[in-house]
Amino acid sequence: MTQQMKKIIEGLSTRHMTWDIFSDFLEMAAISFSNSVNLNTFDEREKRYLDIVKKYNKQELHKFPELLSLLVDELETGLGDPLGTLFCEFLANP
Repeated sequence: MTQQMKKIIEGLSTRHMTWDIFSDFLEMAAISFSNSVNLNTFDEREKRYLDIVKKYNKQELHKFPELLSLLVDELETGLGDPLGTLFCEFLANP
């Protein structure tokens, strides 16, 4: 699944830098999780989320839920560190 995630991110890199896509994905996921349980700074986080979303077109945005689903599936197996693996791969090959 990590390779599927890598392939999706690399597929989005025609208009965006790979590192930015990876970083935006992580930030959007974190904001989504945080906003679902902590309403204290919801508006501020939601504004940041929408600022990130504006960078991507509709087709690109449809890939982010797919990435999140793959991440959750990978984490549920308990085998390895998919984010660490992707981080190292993208760091080595920006």
